[in-house]
Amino acid sequence: MTLEKYAQLGRAVYSIDVYFMGSDWRYMDKILLSIDGEIITLTDEDPVRIRKSGETVIESLTCLLDRDTFIGLRYCKSLDIQYYRKPITIPQKGLEAIWNFLRE
Repeated sequence: MTLEKYAQLGRAVYSIDVYFMGSDWRYMDKILLSIDGEIITLTDEDPVRIRKSGETVIESLTCLLDRDTFIGLRYCKSLDIQYYRKPITIPQKGLEAIWNFLRE
């Protein structure tokens, strides 16, 4: 999972991207965020799903951040992210890295 920054028509656009490679499909299309206890659902309407050679599959999600979610991430005190079964709690150092990245 990565936080990405793209240039689009001279403006910065941010996304959360999830890349999975494994032996079985997960059929991911949503990323759930809990920003300071507020649940936000990000959806990729066209996730990439590819079967590689043999039993290997690849799935990729790209979920763009709207302004409110961007601001929430930039100033949050707690963050949980879930794109498969269990949520992942981002530790303080991770929050600081997110804040610094979004201030660039």
